[in-house]
Amino acid sequence: EYGQTPTHEDPVKEGYTFTGWDPEIVPATADATYTAQFTINTYTITWVIDGQTETQTYEYGQTPTHEDPVKEGYTFNGWTPEIVAVTADATYTAQFTINTYTITWVIDGQTETQTYEYGQTPTHEDPVKEGYNFVGWTPEIVAVTADATYTAQFTINTYTITWVIDGQTETQTYEYGQTPTHEDPVKEGYNFVGWTPEIVAVTADATYTAVFEEIPYEPVPPTVAGERAELRERETADGKSDIRFIFKVTFNDSCVDYKGELVGPTTKYYEVTGFGAVLNAGNSDLNVVGQNIYSMADDSFTFTVVLKSIPEKSYGKTVTATPNLTYTMNGTSQTVTGEPIAASVNDLMDVD
Repeated sequence: EYGQTPTHEDPVKEGYTFTGWDPEIVPATADATYTAQFTINTYTITWVIDGQTETQTYEYGQTPTHEDPVKEGYTFNGWTPEIVAVTADATYTAQFTINTYTITWVIDGQTETQTYEYGQTPTHEDPVKEGYNFVGWTPEIVAVTADATYTAQFTINTYTITWVIDGQTETQTYEYGQTPTHEDPVKEGYNFVGWTPEIVAVTADATYTAVFEEIPYEPVPPTVAGERAELRERETADGKSDIRFIFKVTFNDSCVDYKGELVGPTTKYYEVTGFGAVLNAGNSDLNVVGQNIYSMADDSFTFTVVLKSIPEKSYGKTVTATPNLTYTMNGTSQTVTGEPIAASVNDLMDVD
């Protein structure tokens, strides 16, 4: 009715706040239209990222957005709860999954792989390589932040090789896998025949002993050669004279170089009484004993055999002396026949 003031309950609009009527309500004096006025509601959106918070204001019906957050070593995989259009204050929490990385171990050219999460420190048992010592990994192992490769480092082992040569020792150092070598040792009077045990590539300390074989003695007989004959006249009633035969004994190298000492002969001058066509000094007259002959002051000597009392009736005759030399070496006795020496008594008589 005229003069009354219109009233209306506050209208409701979701997401909005009623702020009044337009135009302002006044007492009725005529027909009138009043329009409800609303303002849109705003809400606080809270973003929780790795324990830290950010806030933003959105109007009703808007859909909140946020750039994908970054967390080192993690992958962002969404928000919880799921983002929806704004109807009230809301909190969204960033969800992350920890990154995993591949660690590659290189051991003597072979590879192994393991998976680790971000921030873990990789571990591997010390690898074993025959003949080598493990000394660590390169690069140095650190906490995981990305794929990485670690290579095992080894140093080769060294070993002592001992050479035993005729009771004396020498040492050398070799690396694992090398084959030891040594010049053939020398031992006087022996032949080197090898090492025991057999030489093999180095895997540990080892001792090798030189093996020798005694050089077998194969003596060459000494030589006995007649050098000259001399007549020695004597003033005797029966007119007899003596003939002196000079012989030389020469030892060969194998005798000189063999072990031991020369023993004998016991005398270098022999007298044989009586006339004969052949003079035989024999074993009892010249005996060289050379058990293991090794060294001598001289490699030769001379000896004299005298044929005594040559009668005048032998003048014009030829007298021949052939000595036999018996010697013993290394326990074996042998006899060598010397070169004969002949002399004509007449020829000797003419010697001044």
